[in-house]
This record gives sequence, structure tokens and C-alpha cells, in this order.
Amino acid sequence: MLMQRTLIAAVLMLAGPPVSHAATSIVALGQSASVAMIGTLTASENGPTAGQFSLTLSVAKVLKGQLGAPTIVAGLVPADSFVLPSAIPSSLVGQPGIWFLSQSGNGYQVIPTEGGRFLPGELFLPLSESLAAATPSGTIEQQLLQYVVGWYQSLSNPTVRDDMKCLASLQNQPAALPDSLAAAGSLIGSLAVADQVIGLTAAIAQGSDSAVAALSTSLDMVGSSPKFYLVTGALATLYQPSGVASIPVLKQIIDQRSAAPGIDAAAGAALSKIVVKQTLPMMAELLNSSDPVAQLRATSFFGLFTLFADSNGTVSGGGPIGPLATEIARQYTPRTDSGITPTQYSQFWHSTLP
Repeated sequence: MLMQRTLIAAVLMLAGPPVSHAATSIVALGQSASVAMIGTLTASENGPTAGQFSLTLSVAKVLKGQLGAPTIVAGLVPADSFVLPSAIPSSLVGQPGIWFLSQSGNGYQVIPTEGGRFLPGELFLPLSESLAAATPSGTIEQQLLQYVVGWYQSLSNPTVRDDMKCLASLQNQPAALPDSLAAAGSLIGSLAVADQVIGLTAAIAQGSDSAVAALSTSLDMVGSSPKFYLVTGALATLYQPSGVASIPVLKQIIDQRSAAPGIDAAAGAALSKIVVKQTLPMMAELLNSSDPVAQLRATSFFGLFTLFADSNGTVSGGGPIGPLATEIARQYTPRTDSGITPTQYSQFWHSTLP
């Protein structure tokens, strides 16, 4: 609907950039690889051409495909998607992990788990000894998701690159949405705040109202994380609400009156995607937010809703300017060159509420 899209686009212009997911999904790796296996690197040699390597792998468990021997040799060559080091670090020898291989003729090639410039540990997904010995159940996709969650939980101080690696595997998996939501749920239920942040980010980005509700009960804890911006970014830009049914869970967040950075603005961005009159009471609450960005989101919604809603409070596609539209309503619909402050916008719309 044209006017609805106009309203949404105008409010979302105030949103920050979406969370980046440049890392490779472990589910996608599992789907594209001929073989997925748990094993260890036992030796590496330079290949026949500079920059190439020959890796000897000890096989502990095959997750996908077939291997006819407990030890195999796989090649590693540069590609457009990744840059290899001058040598394979000796620290990788003996480290258990999940390896992905492509098959070409009678030989195998290693598929690194990350693109771009090589970092130690990105030839495979490192696993602890106990995790490597575990036996997850389910499909190959379900098993890989359990492994990546276990890998992330084993990290004592996850880096941003680790976060992106985990999120890439938990998000953007439409065909495996229940599986990825289940994996994210195990992180949400963790005692570690870092785990909760990543689990909430992944589940909210995929439209989970249950995750939004979980966020509302844990704001004091996760809101203090320096990585909380991942959660607010997901809520503001990636989350797609389920229409009116999502208003109550977003209300739970707004009712917290939380000081968590950016949470009011993110909730307002999520609400602005629900272009119905039932959204107005929640936007009215955001007029009182201490966050000027949240105030602008709310006043933008009021202004544009007033311009395009009909007498029943319905915004219909391609419809005319609504009967409640006035010149002063246009004046107090936020724009960058107005010279009106967020507080002044908020005060005006407060004065018009019944």
C-alpha cells in the first residue's frame, strides 16, 4: 500500500544501519559441502604451487557425506572469497573442530569457514574436546546449529567477529527458521549476558515475538552490555512484527521505562511498522521518553498518520490526504529543516491528544 509504505519509510529514515552479517552461515556451509566432518589437523605441507597447502586430517566423526579412511589428505588453495596465510599456524594442529570439504574427482578441498583474510581457526569451526565428543541429534542443519551455539558459549570473551559468525548462522535461514529459533533460544536461556545478547538479536531479527517478550524481562541485565546495540539494531531494522498481535509485546518493552540505550527508539521503530490506530496509544507513551530519537519516531507516526488516515483511523493504500490533516499537523510532522526540537514536537502532539 503506497501510503503505508510512505509512512513506514519516513519513520525508518530515523533508524540506524542494520546489523551486518558478512560472515558465512554454518548451515550454508553444510549444505554446499560434499563432506562435513569432525576431526583434527595432524600435519600441513606446502602444495605444488606457492600459496597452496596439503592438509592431513584425522577423522573422528562424519556429519555429512562419506569418507573411506580415518585419515585423509585435503588441499587448500587461494580463492576469490578468501586470502590464505603464508603458513598454517602450528597452533591449529590437534585442535578438534568441524571441517567442510568439497570433492573434486578423487580428492578433497578444504572450504574455510570464513571469507576474506584468513585468521587462525577459520579453516574450520573449533570445538572443545567435550563438544567434539558430543552426539547432537536431528538433521545435519540442526546438528550444525547446536555445534555453533556450543562453540560460541565456549568463548570466554567473544569478539565482534565471533558475534557476526554466530549471528550469520542463526539468522537469515528461512528454510530452517524453527531450528535457528531453537538454537537462538538456547542462547537466550544462558546465564551469560553475551550469549543472551546474541540469542535475542538473532531471534528478534527473525520476527520472534517471544524473543521480544524475553527482552522486556531482561532489559536491566542485557541493556548494560556494550553489545546491546546489536539487539536494538535488530529490533529497529530487521524485526518484522505480526501486525496488531505484536503490539502487546512491544508494549511490555515501553512499559519498562528502561534506561537501556536506544531501546525506546528501537521499540518505536518496530511499532511504526504497524500502521493501525491501535498503535497510537503506545506512540503516545513514547512522547514522554527521555530519548529524543524515540520522541521523533512517535511524533513522525502521529504526523503522518494524521495526514493519511481516514475518518475511521485506517491508512489505505493510495488514498487521499485524510480528513484530519491540517497545515499545523504538517508543520509538526518532523523533517530535518524544520528548526523544531524533539521536545517541541512532543509537546505539540501531547496537546492534541484527548
